[in-house]
Amino acid sequence: RKRFKRTAGIGTSLLLVALLTSYGVHHYQERRQEAVLEAADITIWYSLDNDEELQMQKDKAMEDIVASIKDSDVYADVNIELKGIDEDQYEDELNKANASGDMPCIYEVPENFDLSAYDTEDLSGIIKEFSTKDYLFLGNYSKYFSDYNSLPTGFNVPVIYINQTLLPDVDFDGIDVKNMKMLMDLDDGNMQYMPMAIDPDIAENYSTIFDDFDDYKELMENATKEDFLNGTAVAYFSDTSEYFEVRTALLGSAVMLPVNTKNVICTTENRFAISECDGAEEKAATKILSYFLSNNAQEIYYIQTSLPGLPMEKVALNKYYTVIRRQFSDVLANTDNFIFEK
Repeated sequence: RKRFKRTAGIGTSLLLVALLTSYGVHHYQERRQEAVLEAADITIWYSLDNDEELQMQKDKAMEDIVASIKDSDVYADVNIELKGIDEDQYEDELNKANASGDMPCIYEVPENFDLSAYDTEDLSGIIKEFSTKDYLFLGNYSKYFSDYNSLPTGFNVPVIYINQTLLPDVDFDGIDVKNMKMLMDLDDGNMQYMPMAIDPDIAENYSTIFDDFDDYKELMENATKEDFLNGTAVAYFSDTSEYFEVRTALLGSAVMLPVNTKNVICTTENRFAISECDGAEEKAATKILSYFLSNNAQEIYYIQTSLPGLPMEKVALNKYYTVIRRQFSDVLANTDNFIFEK
């Protein structure tokens, strides 16, 4: 009798397993059918730096991100084609494609590029997929991008590079710049009599960052970035996007001073838009672009390379400055003050 009961129990268990397995397979196929995207051809355009090494790094990062995307069954029927274009030709290529009606589905948007003549998808739905507390800037997305027509995946922070060999008596440890006067007072005030340069693309931001910037603005008219890189200028007002170039040119001589004011105006990096499209293409493009904000994609692009930009996803950002590049820890100490220009 015990043997019969045991056999009956095994039979019942096997039947239950079979039923659960059958249900599980059916449920998986049902969910997979709902989740798998319809067939679509997606082209992604992005700009390439003039530097050959950075071109190779960006191409590889984009290829690795797409390979990671394609690992999922969700994209089994989606074909993704990448096209990198030299930055000198990139805006012209976008304008020509827009004029001919042959725009790529997803494309990188150059800094300060006017999208008003472009038909783009509303990207506010992507933001809703994420917990904005896990990202910098996304909580104020509607304020920074009121047209909802583009989405940054990274950012750069304003910093002041100093050639410390020209100020050998100054200890730069722990210095963060709260105003221009404190900077000019370095070395008993001698700083203000030395050549300084500024990145013209973000000079206007510095006027907002420092209340007293305009009092010293003309001091930056007597030198260029090239002067700083060749060691003849003492300071270069720029942002973190140029960190690797500065480090290479002034190896062991350059320090990066953080800006510590109420409003630290950052710039976007790798900002993308989606061309107006319908049905399968729109769904696939939206899902692909949202992946660019995932921890995996942020690590591939910003941590595994020496490309410009910092990850917006906070876990990746924390890894960036606590594990990979600790020299950024002071620069990223006050992220609550970081904003994008409206």
